[in-house]
Amino acid sequence: MLSLLLASGSPIASTAVAACRDRFLEPFSSASIWNTAIGSGAAFSPARLYADADTNPLTEVHNDQDFFLRQAPGDPPTQWVDQGDWGSDDHCKVAGQVAVTMPFPAAWTSASDGGRSSGSQPNNNAMGLLLLDNETIVQMQPAYRCAPHPAPLLARFGNATDGCPQQFPNVTSVFGDGALGSHGGSGLSGVGGTIRQGELLRSSGPIRHALKLELQHQWYYGAAKLQRDSAYNGGRAQYVWPATGSDGGSDKAPGGLYGGKDPHVAPGTLLALPAAVAASLNVTTPVGKKLAAALTDYGGYLVDDTGAGNSAAVCMEAAVNLELREAYGYTMTYPHGVSGAASDPGRELYADLLRILQNLHAVTNNGPATVGGGGTPRVPPKPPICGAPTTATTAA
Repeated sequence: MLSLLLASGSPIASTAVAACRDRFLEPFSSASIWNTAIGSGAAFSPARLYADADTNPLTEVHNDQDFFLRQAPGDPPTQWVDQGDWGSDDHCKVAGQVAVTMPFPAAWTSASDGGRSSGSQPNNNAMGLLLLDNETIVQMQPAYRCAPHPAPLLARFGNATDGCPQQFPNVTSVFGDGALGSHGGSGLSGVGGTIRQGELLRSSGPIRHALKLELQHQWYYGAAKLQRDSAYNGGRAQYVWPATGSDGGSDKAPGGLYGGKDPHVAPGTLLALPAAVAASLNVTTPVGKKLAAALTDYGGYLVDDTGAGNSAAVCMEAAVNLELREAYGYTMTYPHGVSGAASDPGRELYADLLRILQNLHAVTNNGPATVGGGGTPRVPPKPPICGAPTTATTAA
């Protein structure tokens, strides 16, 4: 079924309020964790991130780029080679076996400029692909494509992929809850929560979904295991719902890679700005204001490890960096993120991001029956997706 369905480009975010939603721009159900706002019943606990900027400095903030593509009828057949890792090897070298041949956007590459040039950056590159049935999403991580067609897509293949390293379901429905997917440091979605093109521009409305955030595991994510070991989480038990596992190292705690002390700060945690706290923040940049508003209304889930320094990351489509450069004169591109250095044109944004991160709170009662903390949501539920699901979605 998958080989039959596998068959472009990035969207401009829609801000208009409509009776139904575009499934590509705003995927997943209205009750999805990504589409549910912080509720009046939310219980907050200070996360104390970067509480002491002198001894625990924020070294940089970068974009962990995500990709959400869609197949089109004219896309050429492209080989999907089963490989992918984050080591020091050549990510563009074809080393695996062809798993399937599928239609795929001809011009797309995983270059950090959003696919406008060849080459590939060593990011996590979580990806989702909306298939020709317009309902089925296939996710993968890491994903590389170092040149346009006929170069192959290089990504792990299979319905129970080990990600980085947590397993995740490769196949999901655009109508589903969308919680799980290809961020292998948590098992959470590579599609839901991603900042899309247009969402950080002055001309667009507020971001209408939860965000995806990342921290460095050596500082955060707890020193003691939070969950029971299982074959599915591979013994990596350092996570909270809705995550299903965590990045490597948590199975060694205490004394391993994970050095945090707060059991509420772990992969899967929903972080948010309480409204009273947000009202007192002195956030000055357009991007900072957009992010602060989204983290107040919807919050952001911890989905992965940044893997370098004491850095933080926000998950965005790679092409958002192009928009930031053109609109504001700076980007949040790995590995040269917004650092606050005197020579950094994004230093004012860095100051905003530091204030935001330092004031984030964990929503400690976020759970399956109380997404966002429960109670009355700050933002009304989203309308349904335009059109109804078909039997093809269930079959996939």
